[in-house]
Amino acid sequence: MKSYFISFVGLVVMSICFIKFMSLTSDFQFSFDPKLDFFTKSLQRRLSAGTQKVFGDALRSSNLGGGRFGNRDGEFRKKRRWRKNLRNKLLKGLETATNVSTTAEIDSTTTTIIENTNSDLFNPIAALSCLNQTKCIQPVLQLKEQFKVYYCKHVGHGVRFYFLVKEGLLLHPNIHLVSSPEEADVVIYLPVSADWHKTECRDPLLRNKTVVLDEGDYPQLFHPEDGAGPFLQYFKRSYVRRSNGLFQGFMNYVSSLEVLPMTYTLMEAYVRSSLVPAPQRDLQLLCSLRGSGHDPVRLRVRQWVQEYAKARGLTRYQAGEVNFASRTVVSTDYFSQMHHAQVIVTSNPSHWEGDFRLCEALASGALVLVDTMFVPRPAALLDHRHLVLYDNANKTDLFEQLDRYRGDPAAASRVATEGYLHAMRFHRAANLVDYVFRSLQVKRLFLQQRGRAGSAEAVLGSLAGLRSLLEEADCGYRDTGYHLRLAAVNMPPPPKTSSRPLLFQ
Repeated sequence: MKSYFISFVGLVVMSICFIKFMSLTSDFQFSFDPKLDFFTKSLQRRLSAGTQKVFGDALRSSNLGGGRFGNRDGEFRKKRRWRKNLRNKLLKGLETATNVSTTAEIDSTTTTIIENTNSDLFNPIAALSCLNQTKCIQPVLQLKEQFKVYYCKHVGHGVRFYFLVKEGLLLHPNIHLVSSPEEADVVIYLPVSADWHKTECRDPLLRNKTVVLDEGDYPQLFHPEDGAGPFLQYFKRSYVRRSNGLFQGFMNYVSSLEVLPMTYTLMEAYVRSSLVPAPQRDLQLLCSLRGSGHDPVRLRVRQWVQEYAKARGLTRYQAGEVNFASRTVVSTDYFSQMHHAQVIVTSNPSHWEGDFRLCEALASGALVLVDTMFVPRPAALLDHRHLVLYDNANKTDLFEQLDRYRGDPAAASRVATEGYLHAMRFHRAANLVDYVFRSLQVKRLFLQQRGRAGSAEAVLGSLAGLRSLLEEADCGYRDTGYHLRLAAVNMPPPPKTSSRPLLFQ
């Protein structure tokens, strides 16, 4: 009997080893992991079919073709270690997002998202004490119309933004994803996430109903040379020109009706199920910026934070990158540091404006300091109310802002809490989708009222025409892309010596 038992145990051990070996040598199949199996089954029980698809795609997206290790020597060992770490980080990061199920169930109950987010009904005290933050703090949405949408497949880079937009499409109650572009009212295409020659959305017949969400850092716009005419609408993240962190004005396409500003928002995976108030956290100060000769603003800001911490005798701080995780994963180490920080200092890139770091920081509930921003955004982030702005060319200004709020914990807690609640209600993935489609609806209503599209487009090219659009398109929407474009056009020229005085409100 004993020999049979030993043989049985040996067979089990050999089977497990074989499964592990096969999974690690295949084209990245997850290795045998009881925790993974439990986690995926738990998700299936808790999430609807629509929400399951978000996390299923996220898990599958971890096959990134070898990651940072490429084809170096010892690729097998490095790739195996990279796969294991990537899987674990992704799963742990997504665990914090499983509470999205109660908010995101794609069924008739989602219609309450719009009805129950009236500011008069919102109770911040109850929301902050809730143990399921993404359920208790719901996004404030405006869109009233229903849209059938086809989302072009991901076949390139831009992983994080692709899933951010997909999350917003799935969580918005008035957006219904369809399986083919032909049956859609609107086609959403991300040029950074899908090369034009590879995407199924390049059919010229789809051009007049295709909306482009361009997250590229570069100033160039995407224009396929096939003579099929313009896209239905174009949203661009890189809307500001900066030089060594100083505002140089808006891109020249600010004068184009068809190019509207767009900013990143937070994802559900950034949010923990319960919020620990900033004053109760153990990390006094965090600045996870890398910085380099190519990104001098972040380099000097990181160095300033290091100098400040030493000058003030701080013992619990982090200045410099937390780890080497890429933008394609949810790094649990990185987010853990953020959720332990009382104060987070970040900045925009040196030569353009807009990154994931800002919303990641706001979603942590810490007091956030960021350099002055000029891209207009819906539900503007206000200085000393939702965050604290500093001049990235003035070390004294940064030190003064840090001293002010570190010396007044009540004020720091107030700004941190208001910033967190504001971001959770107005700057989530569903809010971004709402912004895109209510902007599109304003344009449609205006064109219907004006009659012939050709003459309407000519009118909208001028400031007078844009103001007319906002006055005549009686749809009750605020903070559309056209409102924000008008704010950018009307903005006074910046001072030459500082980036701080100008704010959007």
